[in-house]
Amino acid sequence: MKRCLYLTIAAVSLVALITVMALDAKAEDSSSPHVTNLKLQSLSTRGEGHLLALLIRETAITGDLNDDGDLKDQVTYAYDMKRDKSYNLKLAGVALHIDPKTHKMAVLVSEKNQGGIDLDGDGDANDFVMHITEIPKNH
Repeated sequence: MKRCLYLTIAAVSLVALITVMALDAKAEDSSSPHVTNLKLQSLSTRGEGHLLALLIRETAITGDLNDDGDLKDQVTYAYDMKRDKSYNLKLAGVALHIDPKTHKMAVLVSEKNQGGIDLDGDGDANDFVMHITEIPKNH
């Protein structure tokens, strides 16, 4: 009887020890992740690798983000997650493609929203014109 009691106590102690070890391991795994608040109200987000393209409404920032004299546009920002840095591309358009290897982004820009400028040289400002921009690598 004593032998059975000692085995039972040993088994309960072993289970308790394994439970404590499992809880400790779980506590280490469930640590809070690092969160960065960009403080940018994004209408849309597109990401490739470590780069994000964000579409930001000028009225959300209360500033002329593309220097065209109004607050009516949606301007493309780039965010580099490796460097924890955002860049205002000053383009009233939507990012269509991001290449994290070359740090280049293809942005379709509205001539009308980019200050009514004829960006493609066809004599009007009614088009959407493709731009390729390079996001800084070393800043």
